[in-house]
Amino acid sequence: MLSSFSAKTRRTSEDVNIQLVYIANVIRCFKALIEYSKSFVDKAILSVFLKRSRAFIDNFCKKVLPFYDKYFMRHRESIVATLKIFQQGTRLLQNICSHCKDLKDNALTASVPALKKSLELFLFSVKTMLVNNGAQHAFWMGKF
Repeated sequence: MLSSFSAKTRRTSEDVNIQLVYIANVIRCFKALIEYSKSFVDKAILSVFLKRSRAFIDNFCKKVLPFYDKYFMRHRESIVATLKIFQQGTRLLQNICSHCKDLKDNALTASVPALKKSLELFLFSVKTMLVNNGAQHAFWMGKF
């Protein structure tokens, strides 16, 4: 979904608004998928889910965060709102990672370190973007 997205493309104001809505919808779907995945006990499904979640987060960091950085000052509220939804999803992913470690299944735990690294990259990238735009107060680590 995010593979063809580029922050370097010139956009009109209407294009930016459309992209922001599109990204927000993708993030909502991702969060819903994470919530849905909590009901799965099948280890094969969880394994695929952990690997694909990492790819999604990496793409988000590489393609969407530069776009957000570029348009943050004009669209602060919608970007922060979308990041909060995404953060809720990352918290659920952290819980799933802990659950996989508790299962002590090598196939599942093998994907956990890479996913946690991607989650950490996301966290620091968002913090850097907010600091660069003078909005470090919007950075939250605890529960909201």
